Parts: sequence; structure tokens; C-alpha cells
Amino acid sequence: MHLAESSSRSYVSAINNCEQLARQIGLDSTALYGVSLDVATRTKDLLTATKEYTATNARQNNRLRAALAKNTYSIFLCRKAVLRKKGATRF
Repeated sequence: MHLAESSSRSYVSAINNCEQLARQIGLDSTALYGVSLDVATRTKDLLTATKEYTATNARQNNRLRAALAKNTYSIFLCRKAVLRKKGATRF
């Protein structure tokens, strides 16, 4: 997956905003970077179920939703590459 540098910066900023919002709300899971796909998915699911996320995402024209989708997909691709390197045929 290739993104322009400005797009990458925007996604990083949005993911940082998501982690910060998750901490402010007091969610059990707040990490989106450097974690497993399961942890990132749990954080995303908990966060997107809140009214605070819905309001913030709407104010930012779905920027947070797009960043969470890219983040989850990139973690999946990394996991798939590691498993493929280990000889797995199912992901």
C-alpha cells in the first residue's frame, strides 16, 4: 500500500487523535499502533461505538473512520506477510 507523504501524515494524526480520544473517554483498550490486529480491532470497535467518536468523526468529515480502516488494513497486511513468510497458506 502506497500513500503520498501528506496523506500518511494525515492518517497518523487521525490515529493519534483516536488513541487520545479513547484515553479521554476511559476505554479499556486505547492502543492502535504497535499492537496485534485483535487489539487494534477491539480498540476500534469500542471507540466507534461511542457518541464522542461519532461527533468527532462527523466534525472531521469521516477522517477518523478512514484512518481506522487504513490502520486495520495495514496491520492485516503485515500479519499476512509474516504468516506467509512462515509458510502459512491461510490467514
